[in-house]
Amino acid sequence: MKSINIFLLFLLSLPAVADDAESNPLAQKLKVIILKQISNQDLHGYCDLFIEMIHQDSVAIVKRVSSTGDYQLCKPSIKSLRIGQRFTYVVPEKYIRLHIEN
Repeated sequence: MKSINIFLLFLLSLPAVADDAESNPLAQKLKVIILKQISNQDLHGYCDLFIEMIHQDSVAIVKRVSSTGDYQLCKPSIKSLRIGQRFTYVVPEKYIRLHIEN
């Protein structure tokens, strides 16, 4: 019983990660691009973006962008990333998840 409690305490104390921008430099770069586009607009709410990438050599290409959240914030966030846009990366990841709040 005591070992189960210790295990549950350890499991619940792990930090939660809101998005990939905290650990992935490419995700941080994408988030900065999106925040620059929506910073001049008076929008409130949140948007979770899911960006699918294709990797060729050392270049990641945006294949698809989907979102959940407030439509008024998600629409300009999606428009700031073009399909086919190329970025260099350090760590290859097929999906990048970003949480945008304004």
